[in-house]
Amino acid sequence: QIGKGGTEESIEIFMSYIPKIKKQVKELQKHETIDQVLFAGLGDLVEGCSGHYAMQEFQTELDDRQQQKVARRMIYTLIKEIMPLFKRGLVAFAGGNHGEKRQNGKAYTTFGDNKDVMLAEELQEIFKEAPAYKDKIDFIMPDSLSITLDISNTVVTLVHGHQMRGGGNPQAKARTWLANQSLARSEIADSDLLLMGHYHFFSAYESDGKRLILQAPSLDSGSEWFDNTNGGRNSAGVLTLVIGGSEKWSNIRVIR
Repeated sequence: QIGKGGTEESIEIFMSYIPKIKKQVKELQKHETIDQVLFAGLGDLVEGCSGHYAMQEFQTELDDRQQQKVARRMIYTLIKEIMPLFKRGLVAFAGGNHGEKRQNGKAYTTFGDNKDVMLAEELQEIFKEAPAYKDKIDFIMPDSLSITLDISNTVVTLVHGHQMRGGGNPQAKARTWLANQSLARSEIADSDLLLMGHYHFFSAYESDGKRLILQAPSLDSGSEWFDNTNGGRNSAGVLTLVIGGSEKWSNIRVIR
């Protein structure tokens, strides 16, 4: 949520993760053939300026244009630093609630008209013009609130999570949402791995070794709203894992 209070700290934290990610990749590649990378954006990359919670207009540090610029430069730096370690890359960003265009607290355009997706589109325009990257990176631009794709024979769904309604805690909400997708026979119902965000902390739920729900932590410095509603801040981090192979997922780690 670039643009809210603590943005400068968030940038510093994010940049400190990049060498740690590179080190982990190199260690894994000593023992396994890992030649493709997925950059999965799980939403709320920018804060927005109004319409999401009380006091947002007062507390936001950057305007919309500045938020997009800072977030774009951060993601560009990440991709540029990590891509030389792989033969191919895929960028897929699901839209979050803070990326929505809102009036009076409600989204007024379409699911695909989202600032998170717009960031991916801007990055696609940048990288397709770079000879070193244009044939190595693919981008997925969703028109809906989720992305389902096959990665090394593993069906993966990316979603922010704000559309999950029924259930108690975040894991229960995710399980109920997946059950409803199964009843509707949507492509999401075949997911082996569900990657989600929204709740700002890391959690993992595995169902009989056949389905894994991973909730990524946030990258920012914390949330005053969560401080007051849940009694404390969660640790920032970047979720990394290996997808594919007979195990479908392995080496799950949160870089901090």
